[in-house]
Amino acid sequence: MYCQPKIVMAILVALFSATPLSAQLAAPNSAGVSWGHIHLNVTDVEAHTRIWTEHFGGRVVDLEMFRTISLPNTIIMLNDRAPTGGTAGSSLNHFGFSVPDVAAFLTRWRTSGLEVESEFEGPGGLPQAFLLLPDGIRVELDQVPSLDVPAIPYHVHIYTGGDPSELRDWFADDSQWSLVNVATIPSRPMCQA
Repeated sequence: MYCQPKIVMAILVALFSATPLSAQLAAPNSAGVSWGHIHLNVTDVEAHTRIWTEHFGGRVVDLEMFRTISLPNTIIMLNDRAPTGGTAGSSLNHFGFSVPDVAAFLTRWRTSGLEVESEFEGPGGLPQAFLLLPDGIRVELDQVPSLDVPAIPYHVHIYTGGDPSELRDWFADDSQWSLVNVATIPSRPMCQA
């Protein structure tokens, strides 16, 4: 079904203003930039709905066009459409979520028969992991013990065929972000809101 952008925006505004979300989107920075949502093309909307609600603590918000999952600081929009491929090797290689306890998360994940791609030690010696969701969607987990929510997004890895520093500098300049060095990848500075 095709909908005009103004109609879609009106539905979203009405829906999200009519009832408060359990998790609001992050406030924009001084340049007005905020993380808002991720669209995922998936072959099984119900399976992805279970993953995002049961494991990440999301709440279903049904829109006519696609299933929407509300999470702290973001919404995931599930498009019932076969993806052209997984996220590995694509321009959006993976996105990351912080969780209070990686080991406990991975136990529940494996009990549900879902795949853990890898586990490793992150900055400060805290555990991290890569998950492989159905349709080849990669999600990185890092542990933040002080979190009071099941999961919260914290980064997106965007890869380009060109010079990554050009994209990084564009984001930093246009979005008023500051450059920081990542402890595990000291040669690759990234942006921080």
